[in-house]
Amino acid sequence: MDREFNDKLSQAIDEMMMKMFSGVLVPIQRSTRNSNVGREFMSLRPVQHKILSTLSMKGESCISETAKAASTSYKNMAVVVDDLVQRGLVARNVDENNRRFVKLRLTEAGEKFVNEFEDCASIYAEKLFDEALCHEEQEELYRCICKVTELACKMEQVAEKNDSSFSD
Repeated sequence: MDREFNDKLSQAIDEMMMKMFSGVLVPIQRSTRNSNVGREFMSLRPVQHKILSTLSMKGESCISETAKAASTSYKNMAVVVDDLVQRGLVARNVDENNRRFVKLRLTEAGEKFVNEFEDCASIYAEKLFDEALCHEEQEELYRCICKVTELACKMEQVAEKNDSSFSD
C-alpha cells in the first residue's frame, strides 16, 4: 500500500471514530446522566468503563489480562482498581495456590451497576437507531461493524506478533 492511501485510510478511521463518539456514544451517555446509575457512570474514567465492561464479559480476570483488555498499563491498574474497589463495584480475589496472583471480579453491586447502565443505554440507543436509520440501514451498519471488528482483530494479531518479535 502506498503512503497516500495509508493517510486516507487513517483519516477515514479517525473520522469514523469521532462520529461514533460524538454522534452515538456521547448522546447515549448524556441520555443516562439523569439517572443515578448514569451520573455514577459519568464520574468514572474511560479506563474504568473498560475494566467494568471487561469484567462483565469475562467474569473473573487477572489484573494483567484486564489491563491488556482495557488498553492500560499494569502499573496504572492499582490506582484505577482501588477506586472501583472503594466504590464497591470490583473485588480483588487472591489465588489460594499463589498469593501473588490476584484476580478481579465484579461485585454484586458492580454487576447491578453495569446491567442498569446497559439497560438504560440500550433503550436510548434503540430509539436513536430507529429514528436515524431504516431497518436495511441498521442491518448494513451491523454487517459493516462486524467486518471492521474482524479486520481490527486481524491487525491486532499482526501488531502483537510484531511487538513480540521486537522484544526478542
